[in-house]
Amino acid sequence: MSGVFMRQPRNKLARTQRQIADLAGVSREAVSHILNGTTGKAYSAVTRARVQKIAQEQGYHPHRGAQAMRNGRSNLIGILGFDALRFLAQRKIQAASERILACGYRCVVEETLWYASLGREAVTRAVASLMGARVDGVLLVYPREEFTQDLLDQLLGVGIPVVGVASEHCARIPNFVSDRQWGYEQMTRHVLDAGYRRLVLLGPGSPSAKAGFCRALEDFPEARECSEIVCPPFEEPSRKRTMGDVFYRPGYLGMKALLERGELPEAVLCGNDQWAHGALRACHQAGVRIPRDLALTGFDNDPVGEYGATPLTTMDHPSEEIAHQAVDCLLRMIQEGRKPSAGTISVRGKLIVRDSCPQSRWTLPEVETFATSPASVFHPPSFS
Repeated sequence: MSGVFMRQPRNKLARTQRQIADLAGVSREAVSHILNGTTGKAYSAVTRARVQKIAQEQGYHPHRGAQAMRNGRSNLIGILGFDALRFLAQRKIQAASERILACGYRCVVEETLWYASLGREAVTRAVASLMGARVDGVLLVYPREEFTQDLLDQLLGVGIPVVGVASEHCARIPNFVSDRQWGYEQMTRHVLDAGYRRLVLLGPGSPSAKAGFCRALEDFPEARECSEIVCPPFEEPSRKRTMGDVFYRPGYLGMKALLERGELPEAVLCGNDQWAHGALRACHQAGVRIPRDLALTGFDNDPVGEYGATPLTTMDHPSEEIAHQAVDCLLRMIQEGRKPSAGTISVRGKLIVRDSCPQSRWTLPEVETFATSPASVFHPPSFS
């Protein structure tokens, strides 16, 4: 009938714990214990399997608000991210989310990049949103300086455990990081073991990169005397900087400056894969062949490094392992009521050897070079 509200048929699927209990032939309390994973309650494997099977068949979903009121927990884990454009942050948030869901929790992801600004107000609003959602814990991923200690203390002050990923400036919490010093040392040793001696570390001047580079050179005095660390020149463009300028241009400018000196080094170790791709571009423009004229390495294993004209030797960043360890630590703090303990936990990656710097400089791979194969030139993606 036109204009008359018709009540929809009720869904016949059981959606309460009492209905599940009636179908399974157990008490509602038993259903609650089994579906909520309550420890210390003895139920047979057969009973647990029967209850879980019926709940799944009947489309049961727990009422999160009721759960929070009953046991003080929401089963929500907050992820607060600050650098969604970086592939390392993307990898870690994805791996953390998968781990959280696999452990029976849900995710609330707040990425400050999507707010109107990246300033203090955006971070404050993101923290308030997570607190309003009554999350059981928070995972910080690459927090910027705008996330100050007082905001962290707000979370800790209301009893919300917090674990950091690359959160060096945050005190009083566990912080999971990549062991970059060890990684740069392993990369430098690979280059030296391959037979190269005149090395250049082309990087942003990070202490971990310098320490790892210098540590490896200690065992090769003939290389130490003719190797150096170079920070690339940074231009102040008249136009607004693009993402290409941010990620690739430092490596491009740094390699151009090295090539203008005249005598080439034997190998250039770049601070990350984006800089290495910028350096590749400069080499192509100058007709320098990689790896025949110059060996080149990156760091962090950006996916594009495997598919360029010359596949890039790099150090894989242990994103998944870092995320999993951080989530596991956070869940232990939630479930066992542990107080947050400060400290840095370093996780090591692995070396990935590809054509740009092979195992030996005397057995170079049979690959097309930039100088003779213009069609295969790698072009950094453009950003508008």
